[in-house]
Amino acid sequence: MKLWNKDKEPLQNGNIANKFIDYSQPDYALQSIKSIFETQDELNNLDNADVATYLQENHNLTLNPNAEKVDKQTLKEVEINGLTSVPTVIVNGTQYIDDQLAPIDELLKKG
Repeated sequence: MKLWNKDKEPLQNGNIANKFIDYSQPDYALQSIKSIFETQDELNNLDNADVATYLQENHNLTLNPNAEKVDKQTLKEVEINGLTSVPTVIVNGTQYIDDQLAPIDELLKKG
């Protein structure tokens, strides 16, 4: 699972949060993503400048030093897979969007 940054104002806090996910530890990354999504409304109500502090204080996350590299790789994968919207989940080459989306645990079982 990788989180894709989109240049839309309502998604900016999520884009900032994406930089705090450490994909080198997949289990911890998934746990972090779930934790952030559980508090998504609170996160979205913050000013952009407050997101990093919020993630550090409330989710015990730090900026991933490889965030830029991850973002570039994710953008390549977005292009390769022809993705156009978020959220899109790809499991074993199958894309799930809109009404096909299910809770992430259910989608991961398909993998």
